[in-house]
Amino acid sequence: MKKRRTYTLRFILEMLVVFSVLATILIEVISSLHVNRTSLSSNYLENNYHYAKKLAKNTTDILTALQNNIDAIAKQAGDKPLKNTDLQAWYMANRQYFHSLLIADATGHIQAVSPAASGVTAGTLLTSHAARLALSTIRCTAPGRSTSSPVPIRHCTTPKLQGGTRRPAFAWRSRPCSPGASRC
Repeated sequence: MKKRRTYTLRFILEMLVVFSVLATILIEVISSLHVNRTSLSSNYLENNYHYAKKLAKNTTDILTALQNNIDAIAKQAGDKPLKNTDLQAWYMANRQYFHSLLIADATGHIQAVSPAASGVTAGTLLTSHAARLALSTIRCTAPGRSTSSPVPIRHCTTPKLQGGTRRPAFAWRSRPCSPGASRC
């Protein structure tokens, strides 16, 4: 007969302590990994959110500055004819934002271009869908007269933008609007 192996109380208690220590370590490792992963992903997502928010604000600021530049050149072109040197100077000051600059009349004929090597010449008719759409959606005020020129000037705006405001898009010399006309 084989002798039966019996476990002493001391051995059972030692095994219980070892098992408890190992289980505690395993649970701590798993929970710390989970907390670390959650914390890292939360921080990563929050940092991405703040970066996207900052990028959106910077983009808005740049687009606002570009719109203000376009408004300024449009107002200047509406007040008096721009010389090629003035147009070239404006282009050189803003060339990091614009590939080229052209000024067109109400019929879509290009009046001035900068730089001259852009592949477009004065007198060319704008025929693209985008140009026709831009020309058809421009609304003009009644023509006024500049103090420096007897030629009628129309200040025009694009359709409503965000916030329901209209922003000047073009101001050019052209034939006067017909009385009561709301479109150019």
